[in-house]
Order: sequence, then structure tokens, then C-alpha cells
Amino acid sequence: MTNTTVPLRSTEEAARTIGNNIKAILAERGHSLEWLAGEIGIDVQTILKAFSTQVPAWLTLDASFYLEVAPDVLIGADR
Repeated sequence: MTNTTVPLRSTEEAARTIGNNIKAILAERGHSLEWLAGEIGIDVQTILKAFSTQVPAWLTLDASFYLEVAPDVLIGADR
């Protein structure tokens, strides 16, 4: 049986990955972080702070809903 253990990442690394994936999808679709913040109903600074420290699960789920992608895509688990 093959070992399929996922390497552990720090909270900050995971936050950067989610942030980078969200920004890339926004750019592909012609949207901005301001647009996403408005859709979710939060301040853009809240999103930016989360991208540098720890992205709450609710933010990942809300972003995946408005970007119409699975949460796995945002956390980079689809690779």
C-alpha cells in the first residue's frame, strides 16, 4: 500500500496558499478582493489579514461559494 500522507504545513503557509489561490481565481475571472469582500459582507482588510495569519474555515467556505469552486481548490488539496 502506498503512503499517501500529506506533508504538514504551518498555519501561515496554509494561509498564504489559500490567499494565493483565491487571488489567482479572482484574476482569472476579472474580479478583485474588494468584490469578494463585498459579496461575503466583510471588510477587505479582514481578508488580507487572514491571508497572512490563519484563514478561518467560514472564510474559505464563503470564498469557495462565491468563486464557484470546491474548497479543496482553495486549500490546494486538488494537486
